[in-house]
Amino acid sequence: MVTIDYRPPGVYTREGVAPSTPAPFYRPACIAILGRVTEHYLTTNGEEIKNTTPYTKSGDDWVYQLAYGRVVVTDESGAACPVLIHTVLMSHETTPTYFLENTDYTIDYETGAITFLKEGSATYPIADEDTWILITYTHLPQGQKFYAPKDFYDYDDVIGFYGDPLDADGHIQSPMVLSAGFALQNAPWVKCFPIDPHLDGTGDEIITNEDWRITIDEKLALEDVDIVVTQTEFALKDYTPLEGDSDGKAQQLYGYMDNHLSDMCSEVGRMERIWIWSDIYGLDIFSDDPYMPDMMNTATTHIWGKDREEEIYVCPPGVDWFNYRKKNPFDGTEGYGEQLDGNYLAAYLAGILAHNDPQMPLTRKKADIFHDLGDSYHPLEQNTVASKGCTVMEVKPGGLRVRHGLTCDTTRLERTEPSIVRAKHYMCKYLRARLEEAFIGQPMVSTTFMSIASMTYAMLVLLKDAGIIYDFQNVKARANPDLPTEVLVKYEYCPAYPLNYITIEFTINPKLMTSQTAEAAADKGLGGI
Repeated sequence: MVTIDYRPPGVYTREGVAPSTPAPFYRPACIAILGRVTEHYLTTNGEEIKNTTPYTKSGDDWVYQLAYGRVVVTDESGAACPVLIHTVLMSHETTPTYFLENTDYTIDYETGAITFLKEGSATYPIADEDTWILITYTHLPQGQKFYAPKDFYDYDDVIGFYGDPLDADGHIQSPMVLSAGFALQNAPWVKCFPIDPHLDGTGDEIITNEDWRITIDEKLALEDVDIVVTQTEFALKDYTPLEGDSDGKAQQLYGYMDNHLSDMCSEVGRMERIWIWSDIYGLDIFSDDPYMPDMMNTATTHIWGKDREEEIYVCPPGVDWFNYRKKNPFDGTEGYGEQLDGNYLAAYLAGILAHNDPQMPLTRKKADIFHDLGDSYHPLEQNTVASKGCTVMEVKPGGLRVRHGLTCDTTRLERTEPSIVRAKHYMCKYLRARLEEAFIGQPMVSTTFMSIASMTYAMLVLLKDAGIIYDFQNVKARANPDLPTEVLVKYEYCPAYPLNYITIEFTINPKLMTSQTAEAAADKGLGGI
């Protein structure tokens, strides 16, 4: 049978497929959280050293290599978990012999190498088949997997991997985890960067500025993130300066972040991002303490001498939070307010930034998960702080909110407003990603310049329609006369400025009283009097 595609005259209906329009939103904003974590310590059941156990000689001593390095002597709660080395099943003993460090053996806590000293009490070498030594110890996670950057989209998953941020008494034991929890109140996505600690010679865990530098320079620099939060401290009352910080301000760490932003936001870096942070030493910025920033007498500089459009400094940098595990000292019930470092507030505000489109201002956004500020400023003091490029928080009847979202750059409006900076970052990343995908690696032909200009124009239209930018004009593409493998694209655009002020102008006009009297008389038929 022959089938033909014939339809008689008439009206027909068909369900079509809507044409796909390339959306400007290439991915949600990603928040990088850097900070300390509670380690998942792993305690072995004991390693046995027998006469057949391999060991190496070191002069007259013999060395045994534990299966795991990074040996620690305190657990995540601070409780002691010492290395225990003792004999088992000694034929002439009813109780085991415990060996003493530096008398019977020495240990390299980082590598896990134990050197038994010939002059000590250890059997040297173990020759009796009925005699062996048992070693019990605790160690940090091995390798870089635990400390590698990891993506999380749910707070329960963060806790499941790194452990609870609070111990049983409500003390903060994992600042990075708690910070991620505040960010994920609003953010769709966080990337965690746990700081890999060092061990000192006694098996105690410490975090130094060098550990922070490695995380920033060798891990964060490789990841494409949009907002960075550096959770450097514990709760204010538990604050311990980073190792090597004589003044306790971690200035070297902040220098690392400044350099990092310079590299990432450069033409070559191509990973524009914003750093939102705070600092416990800014709590009383109007004090006479010589180590505090002198805000009242510094005419032009920022609180910490910052002047970057990629930095948002939040103050007052202390916030009151209802700790659901903290015991009330009056009646012993769980749940009590405590003051946290302002970096936790910064993490919450980072979540608000990531939740909203980049052109959405931070001004007037609420942080109602916190119930008060650790310090308060007079309105004139708030103006002084804001004029230096600080994002000031305020308490209103509706709760805690951002008074005015500002970057640390006060040179001009387009660099001061975080929403304009973030929208610019978004525009740059979007144009680069699409143009690179479409043209890089292709030969240049006679239509290349027009194609690039046309695609740039189309993408700017999408950005305009999405409200990322207000408008644009004069899109051009031409060859670079100095580099024939490069096409130069130029255009002008107007950002979506935030609405910060409405001015109502009024004039007193007493003549209105006379005219209204005349109108009232006319309504009553008295116009002729």
